[in-house]
Formats: sequence, structure tokens, C-alpha cells
Amino acid sequence: MARKPSKRVSSCLLAAFAIANTALAHAQDRQEVGTVVTLQGSVELRDASGTLRGAERSGKLYEGDAVLVAPGGFASLRMVDNAHVSLGSGTDFTIERYRYDGKPGTRDSVLLHLASGCFRTTSGVAGSATRDDYRVTTPLANIDVDATFHGAALLGERLYTATWDGVTVVGNASGTLQLGNYGGFDFSRTLPGEAPSGMRALVPEADCKAPESFDRVAEPKRVPVRDGGSRR
Repeated sequence: MARKPSKRVSSCLLAAFAIANTALAHAQDRQEVGTVVTLQGSVELRDASGTLRGAERSGKLYEGDAVLVAPGGFASLRMVDNAHVSLGSGTDFTIERYRYDGKPGTRDSVLLHLASGCFRTTSGVAGSATRDDYRVTTPLANIDVDATFHGAALLGERLYTATWDGVTVVGNASGTLQLGNYGGFDFSRTLPGEAPSGMRALVPEADCKAPESFDRVAEPKRVPVRDGGSRR
């Protein structure tokens, strides 16, 4: 006759089953916002609960995920609205909110956070209309975005931004600066306790260029404007 499992074993099995169900429910509740296109070196993903997982090509990205690129690494992401994001060496970049449903007439909302390192991005459809919100936060300044090709690098206590196509507004408690098509500068630098200041060129350390093998993946590509409300 088969022996019945002990109460202790049964309790452990029930606990493991409950944990597995909770993890599954958590995964199903998360909003998918993009995929990892390609990567180089060590790249990890940290979800909103703090759980780490290894990044892999074609792996899914969810709202709340932080992408952690180790020194010497690189990652290329494709978002659900066809935006492309390149992340450079030593980057900590969080997709705090990415609300895009593909429906004309609805408001999109994107909130990203750069804690360290650098990114450059070719915008997708989200943020292309006047009613949309698109912001990148950093410890030194926030970047409000209406641009098709822009980027930033947070190197220690120096924040550099670049706007190659479109408009961005970099601002903190000390002041704001508009960059791009309607501003006097295309590049900026922000130091602790200071307002952003314009620059005529981007310093080499803040370039955030992809490794040569990734140049084709990281090229800027224009995307069609969703409706007549674009600010571009």
C-alpha cells in the first residue's frame, strides 16, 4: 500500500504550489511593452518586485522592468509602438510606464528613468500627438520629449542630452532648456544644483554609440505620424 505524504511534505508542496501560482499571476498581470532585439555582454532585467532574470534575444519586456547593462555591454530594444532604444555600457534604465494601445484618438503615456549610463532612441508612435505624455527622468533633470531621435548620458554627476531630430525640454528646479528644431542648441549638460546649459557639440564620452557590429540595428528610422496632432 502506498504511503501518504506526511503533513510536513504536504505543507511544503502546497506552499510551493501557491508561490508558483502567485508568480504566474504576476507575470500575466504585467503589461508587455517590447522585446530585446539584440545584446552584447552581460544584460539583466529586474522587474518591479526586484526579481532578476537574464535578458535574451527576442525576450519580452514588461512595464516596470529595469534593463541593466554591465560595463562593456550593449542592448537594443524594440517597443510596442515601433520605437527603438539603444542602451550603452553600464546602463540602468527603467521602463516605468509605457501605455500605448495603437488606437487613434487615445492618449499615450511613456515614463522612463535613466539611473546611470546612456541611451539613444528613435521614437515610435507614442508621443507623436500633442495630447501624449513622454518623459525621461534622471537624478539631475527631467527630459520632456517630442523628438524622433534623441538620447542622454548620465555619467556620475554629469547629465548630457542630445536632440538630433525633433524637440526636447530638459528641466529641473533651477531652470529649463529647449533643444532641437526650435531651440538654440541641440546638446546640453546639467550639473548638480545647476540649470541645464546648452552645448554646441556632444562630448565624446557621452556619445553612446553602438558597437560597430550593431550600427545597422541602432540607425535612426523615421516612423509615420499617427494623426494630425503631431508637434513635429
